[in-house]
Amino acid sequence: PNLYDIKFELFQEGNSVDLVNSYFGMRKISIEGRKILLNNRDLYQRLILDQGYWKESDLTPPSVEALETDIDKVLEMGYNGVRKHQ
Repeated sequence: PNLYDIKFELFQEGNSVDLVNSYFGMRKISIEGRKILLNNRDLYQRLILDQGYWKESDLTPPSVEALETDIDKVLEMGYNGVRKHQ
């Protein structure tokens, strides 16, 4: 992806009343035949469905750390994408 700097400026009656500086990234996702491409390169998707069940809280994550642990485990298993259930 390419990162671009951007500036949003709000004018009211010709006067600047607010200004925000930020950045954004652009990627190209396309399909050619049966291939999915990211920035014109083959992207092999290894996806998993995450049901998100925790003993102490059922379907609600008990903490941010619990979500981070889930993500770390998914990456350790070699997946590169997750579909969160509900």
